[in-house]
Amino acid sequence: PPKRRALILRETCYRATGNDCIQPRIGSASHAWRKLGLVDEAGVPTARGRIFSRFQGGEGLMIAAALEDSRYEIADLVLHLANIRGGHRFQEFAGGASDRLAFASRSALGHIDYDGYLVAGLCPGYGEGTAEAIERFRSHGMTGIQNVTREIRNGDVERAILEWLSLLRHVVHAPDPNATRWSEFQSAARTALNSHPNQASGVQPKLPARLLQRAESRLPTRSRF
Repeated sequence: PPKRRALILRETCYRATGNDCIQPRIGSASHAWRKLGLVDEAGVPTARGRIFSRFQGGEGLMIAAALEDSRYEIADLVLHLANIRGGHRFQEFAGGASDRLAFASRSALGHIDYDGYLVAGLCPGYGEGTAEAIERFRSHGMTGIQNVTREIRNGDVERAILEWLSLLRHVVHAPDPNATRWSEFQSAARTALNSHPNQASGVQPKLPARLLQRAESRLPTRSRF
């Protein structure tokens, strides 16, 4: 299909006293905040800006954009969060329902680049198809993954799951940004964590006793001449 790039027009100036309008320098942080809708014309953080401040890099931008889309089901969003830190390993599973997250982000923010925050409207490290790969792994194990591709190893999936659970844990413990649908989102993230009790508690799994025993080693004795 034909591709296009649509410029999202947004007023970037700040309103001072009266009708004065102060335009921040292009390329400055202040200009980016206004263009991305993180602060309003008075410089006060918006709901999107408050959500953004709860996360690292551009992760909060994508999450905020998804929450702003009232048609995006919260339960689906929680599963699709796996894409945010998924990386490039799961491209073979792209084209599924989790593409909704990328669509929501680009619709709200534009197909734009901000160094360290957005690459073509998505946060760095975003991995299409990660959520689908995790669902297939949970349902069919590695056999389900290898039926699609032999390039993905068990460690790749385990890493993706750990990153997803880490992000969910971050959502659960993040301060309330006073944003629409946040409480529902936080509750759904907590429910997803509770389905993985070993990860949700934050307690490390018990190691076998043989691994906890201290092995005594001695260096070979060297003869003196």
